[in-house]
Amino acid sequence: MEFGETRTRTLYWLLSLKEMGSPEFSVTADTPLYAVFKDKNGARTYLAYNARTAPIHVTFSTGTSLDVPPHSLARTH
Repeated sequence: MEFGETRTRTLYWLLSLKEMGSPEFSVTADTPLYAVFKDKNGARTYLAYNARTAPIHVTFSTGTSLDVPPHSLARTH
């Protein structure tokens, strides 16, 4: 256990960040449960989580949008 996390889970997050890049804080969304990452080539990965029981449509300030099913994490580039 590493600070309350397993090594497997820590490795999962490290590899995910390596693939997606650094957080892109300049992009916003119309939902509070989102994140945007930018890789070394400038490509963005958009993530949004829907904690509700109905699907939601998330729009990011860059114009990218994403449909997210209930209780799910969705991703697009």
